[in-house]
Amino acid sequence: MPEARLRPATADDTEFLRAVYAGTRTEELALTDWSDAQKAAFCRQQFDAQDNHYRAHYPTSEFLEIENGTESIGRLYVDR
Repeated sequence: MPEARLRPATADDTEFLRAVYAGTRTEELALTDWSDAQKAAFCRQQFDAQDNHYRAHYPTSEFLEIENGTESIGRLYVDR
C-alpha cells in the first residue's frame, strides 16, 4: 500500500488544486440554479482569489500537495 507524502505544489498543479477547491463548494453550489459552466467559472475565480491572497499575505508559507503513491489526493497549506 502506497504511503501518503507531501511535496511542494507547483504551477503544474493548479488545475488539480482548483478541482480540490471546487469539491469543497459542491453542496452550496447545488442550491443555485447556475449551469455547470457558471459553477466552474465561479470556483476558478474564487480559488484564484484565495490563492493570490494566501500567497500575498503568508509569503513564508508552504503550499503542499498530498499524494498517495502517484495519485494527488489533497492540499495542505502551512504557515509556521
